[in-house]
Amino acid sequence: MDIIPPVATPPRSVFIAWTPFQRRQLSMAPLLGFEPVFMPLGQGPRPLRPLQYLHHALATLDFLRGRRPETIWVQLPQVPLLSAALWHRRWVDPKVRIIADCHNRILNPPWNRWPGLKAQLNACDAVVVHNRTVLPKVEALGIHPGLLRILEDPPALLRRVARSAAPYPKPWVLFLASFNPDEPIQELFAAARLAPDIHFVLAGESGRASGRHVLADPPPNVVLPGYLSGEALDTAILEADAVLALTKLEDAQLSSAAEAIGAGRPMVLSDTPVTREMYHQGGVFVDTYDPASIVRGCQTAIAEAGRLGAESQALREERYRRWWTQAAAIGDLLDLDRVPPDSAPVVV
Repeated sequence: MDIIPPVATPPRSVFIAWTPFQRRQLSMAPLLGFEPVFMPLGQGPRPLRPLQYLHHALATLDFLRGRRPETIWVQLPQVPLLSAALWHRRWVDPKVRIIADCHNRILNPPWNRWPGLKAQLNACDAVVVHNRTVLPKVEALGIHPGLLRILEDPPALLRRVARSAAPYPKPWVLFLASFNPDEPIQELFAAARLAPDIHFVLAGESGRASGRHVLADPPPNVVLPGYLSGEALDTAILEADAVLALTKLEDAQLSSAAEAIGAGRPMVLSDTPVTREMYHQGGVFVDTYDPASIVRGCQTAIAEAGRLGAESQALREERYRRWWTQAAAIGDLLDLDRVPPDSAPVVV
């Protein structure tokens, strides 16, 4: 279990995720004052997953008993994490507040079919979704409208590290892969074959692709560096010629786009209603299913990097102000007593 950052006096709120990393939590932590807690699930055999959930639930309960926070954020889709938080409130601390932060995966099969999901979400103090487009799906689950809140990702705060050379041959574009089924991995391979002069860096734990994507025999200009974290991840985002934010889902907000605008980098974006509304400048929209469209988007992003980078920086300020407006709407739950800075945090 990783607790970031180490603290001498624990904050009143914790944000627990059963993942190794999530930029959303790290970007919001200094703004809202909670403590991100990452408890990554392994990638073991699926028949053993119930035992893994039980182990993590017990570890979560042990952590909560020791910390006794006033507010618990839980990142879904892992419903057993929410179950553990609700159990803690019932049997240990009846006054604790619980906020369910709903990643899009909780709104789609198989997670949206989890037994008792509706009752557990309705037992929370707030149910937070990441964009307005998903509200019909949440309402279809039967969630009480008074619980629903929208809180998008704020622009990411990254750390620049001095380097003597670029990490990959230029020009190169970066795709931060979780290797979930909605990601266009085969389309990216095909795009790389159409554009041998561009290096496509697909960063992520390739073991997660098993049973979902075929990574064998990638084109020579595809780089699979594995999972990046910390300085290596920030450096990749800051130095890429463009960041690819691509999905086959129509209602995903794409946290990699928030990372790109945090770095002021050009974006290549899936053309969906959500991306059109949230990232209306600083990027090139493409057809996720069409490798040729992806190539054209990459070429445009590289050729017009100066203009798109400036637009991305302007969008960072706009989205930062918008995020604070959304946070203020749930300030009663967050004990929001801080004054928003005049401008978005920049690369440090």
